[in-house]
Amino acid sequence: MFHTFWLFILIDYVTKKKLLLYLSYFFIFFSIVNFCFVIVSGKYNFYSFVLGSILYTLFFIKENYRQMKAESVEFFINDTYLLIFAPLMFMLGLSLILSFAKVEIVRAEMFWNVTLYELFVNLACLVYYSLINIYIYREKIHLKHG
Repeated sequence: MFHTFWLFILIDYVTKKKLLLYLSYFFIFFSIVNFCFVIVSGKYNFYSFVLGSILYTLFFIKENYRQMKAESVEFFINDTYLLIFAPLMFMLGLSLILSFAKVEIVRAEMFWNVTLYELFVNLACLVYYSLINIYIYREKIHLKHG
């Protein structure tokens, strides 16, 4: 569960840890119920994806606002900020695609036989994995130089 992983990482960086923990447990319960009883096989699980994206985004924005209000520049230039920012772009890109219930929109060709789905997914993955790789590279340099 992609969102659960990132929600539990975000818990380490927010002030309302208990609230996010309880909402994460609710999200896990919702996702299981949605998968077992609501989703018809062969369909996207877009309700869980969009709900997880909204939860993550709300807590991310709340923490950013708190850090900006405290004028904590270190938070925004720290490597861990890349780590917690990376899934936001991925979630945004895929939420834009998965929020369309009609498959015709997702399969619409934009240009050069590239569908809307392929365009959004490739762009979201490019940004997501680039940010994760930058984080890993910077952490590796910090570990090497103490």
